[in-house]
Amino acid sequence: MFYVQHGFGKSSKIDDCVARGEIGGVILSPAHEDVATLAATVNSCQRLGLRVLLDPQSYVYATTPPGQMRFHDRHGLDFSAMHWAMSPSELVAAVDAVGEANDAARVAPPWICPAPFNRSLTDYWMPSGIQFIRTALERWSGEGVIATLAFDESVLADWDRVSEWLDVLTTLDVAGYYMVVSRRAPVYPPVAWDPSALANLMRMVHVLAEVNEYEVIWGYADVDGLLGIAAGASAVASGWSYGLRQFNIERYSEKRGGGAPAVPRVYLPSLLSDIRFNEAEDIFRSAPGGEELFPHALRKTYASRSFASLGNPEAQTQHLADLSIDVSSIAQFSDLEDRLDALSERIETAVLNFSQLAASGLSLEPRYLGRLVAYREAIRLFRDGVIL
Repeated sequence: MFYVQHGFGKSSKIDDCVARGEIGGVILSPAHEDVATLAATVNSCQRLGLRVLLDPQSYVYATTPPGQMRFHDRHGLDFSAMHWAMSPSELVAAVDAVGEANDAARVAPPWICPAPFNRSLTDYWMPSGIQFIRTALERWSGEGVIATLAFDESVLADWDRVSEWLDVLTTLDVAGYYMVVSRRAPVYPPVAWDPSALANLMRMVHVLAEVNEYEVIWGYADVDGLLGIAAGASAVASGWSYGLRQFNIERYSEKRGGGAPAVPRVYLPSLLSDIRFNEAEDIFRSAPGGEELFPHALRKTYASRSFASLGNPEAQTQHLADLSIDVSSIAQFSDLEDRLDALSERIETAVLNFSQLAASGLSLEPRYLGRLVAYREAIRLFRDGVIL
């Protein structure tokens, strides 16, 4: 299942995505809408038949210096005093504040509980993260808890330590886990994953979702989320902007400076990649058989129109709608091996398509192919590490 991440600056895009894609839910942010506006957004999404979750975003306050978000205080979610040595009463107050924010926005339970950000599995925030979950289980006993796991990608380097962490997580009586993984290089398209780290993330998803039957939602996953779905994740999410497609804790602050406007990109399922509008134009007009690499709707639209006319709102809707369809195409298989086989076939086809484009003389951003090669290796390592 595919969720839209947050929805800031959404206008009619959620409606458009639901009409064109296969959207199951929305993960809303308390950072950019006040209480009344957020409640209206929840209502409009629920009327579309979407599941709505509210990410309390408490992890931004576990950084040094703490992050700042615009409307958190309006929702009672300003955790600027958050500390790894919080007292039991302070933990209760933080969890209750998140429950009240969900109530005020009329979000149906289970609710996502607050959590700190973990830079490693040995940092001083780790015990606090578990205590947040246990406190939420006590305070929301009639509502249900989705625990937050917010951590740096370096956490995934050592499977033995991850496995020890999972030994604790799998004893908790939560409904599920909401995971966000901070990537180190905030560029788009993202740099390729270290395959062993990505394989360990897949193993983590598999242990939680398939072995222990928790709901697992991978936030900010974007195209990488296809591997999470193959491993057994219940849902993955992506958003309009590049910052909502790849989580990076250092960028999670209102103090950061503005950047250049995003370059409109086209998501091509045949390449499992988002290519720049000018690259799309070159492939569509110049590459032998290039038109066949585009979904039917894009072929029809751009038969008499240049990709230079593509605006970001239209590109964002196309990205989420077509990616949601790709997620559903993998999720339709109930068996783990079948999902892995289906995704592996898609990756091999995309690699072949890039090779054919290169042979025709088109030079594309090397990160596209690098990500696919990392996907392929991560799936191989995952298969080796999991008894199928």
